[in-house]
Amino acid sequence: MDNWYAAALPAKTPRAIVARLNAEIVRALKHPAVEQRLRANGSEAIGNSVQEMTGVVKNDLQKWRKIVTEAGIRPDS
Repeated sequence: MDNWYAAALPAKTPRAIVARLNAEIVRALKHPAVEQRLRANGSEAIGNSVQEMTGVVKNDLQKWRKIVTEAGIRPDS
């Protein structure tokens, strides 16, 4: 199982703002001090594009939906 973190914005956020925020996050993740800190915690900074991260989220939702359904997992009431 992989863990990932992502920034999420409201669906109607202008594309220019989404692109700028993504570029700044990727730039921060590439900073040597940030990379070193993440590696020290056993993490790796990827810095995906918005489209790539959208694909990761969709794939994980599909994968876990299938696992939960097939296992008959239900939330506690």
